[in-house]
Amino acid sequence: MQPKIFDTITSAFERKEELAYFDKLDDYLDHLLPQVRPWGEDLRELEFYVGESWLEVRDDDNFNDIILHVFQENGDYLVSTNGTVKKGKWQLLNKDENKMLIEMGGASDLYELAFLDNNYLILKKHGNQLRLGKKKYFVMGKESEIYDLVWREYVEKMFEEYRQGSTAYIIMGIIFLVAVGLAVVLSVF
Repeated sequence: MQPKIFDTITSAFERKEELAYFDKLDDYLDHLLPQVRPWGEDLRELEFYVGESWLEVRDDDNFNDIILHVFQENGDYLVSTNGTVKKGKWQLLNKDENKMLIEMGGASDLYELAFLDNNYLILKKHGNQLRLGKKKYFVMGKESEIYDLVWREYVEKMFEEYRQGSTAYIIMGIIFLVAVGLAVVLSVF
């Protein structure tokens, strides 16, 4: 009879998580973000998003525009829609709160960080957007990584990267436990 620890280790390597199916991008993100958030960065870590070209992602089948967002180090915010550029401003309200103010065309919008890493920038507009009939998330991906993806492929790519990353952490944890176990056994002798 195998000890339960071996069953746990075996199941970690056999994980076949499937991404649940949803009709809307907001629903996918509500499901996925709690799982990936621990691997994300904070807005105060400017090197992850400042100076990068972020491609906007929407779940509207009629959305065919190429919209790039660039957050510049000097606080300028550039939005290129099919090559036509508009300029605004962005700033962090409080680095510890992960809130960003974006000003464009005389209007200002407050966003909270939902997720950030090297390839994904997802902001959540402050307030109850669903009650207002609006989208909950402002979703972007690094242009070089997601240029040819439709929104479902974006979510699947994000899920797959999370799954691969979490498996790596499990493997590192197992290696650590084995090393500690060996150290304990060797210290007895």
